[in-house]
Amino acid sequence: MSEPDPLASFDISPLERAVVRVARSLHYVASDLAESDAEIKDEFRQSAIQAFEYTFELAIKTLERFLKASRPIGMPIRPTYNELIRAGIADGLIAGELSNWILFRERRNLISHTYDANKAAIVFSIVPNFLDETRLLLEAMRLRIASAK
Repeated sequence: MSEPDPLASFDISPLERAVVRVARSLHYVASDLAESDAEIKDEFRQSAIQAFEYTFELAIKTLERFLKASRPIGMPIRPTYNELIRAGIADGLIAGELSNWILFRERRNLISHTYDANKAAIVFSIVPNFLDETRLLLEAMRLRIASAK
């Protein structure tokens, strides 16, 4: 009897919830309420940036665990960030390019230690693209999990 596929029970629900939080934050930034009050818009923008930071970290950790579960041989024990993204691209989990994910990482690191309005604007500008890329990652994972069952 063959062993069950480890992907059949792989849990991506934490990442799914985090992606919903990013989407919701972006929705709030574009809301009528935010458009009518600059302070509220700034609060919503900060919320979107925090959701991005958290979701970025979770996406990378989930991707690493997923890749290790789906290809236990051939994955370094501690892959570098670029190795991880390249493996995700090679396995069809990441639809975008390495340069997109390098930019996400740079932007995440830009805001991680200090808050500056100019830096926040730079980081916020990539959040919609990050959301799109992460949704594609989730969809690819969902398909793999479904086929493993």
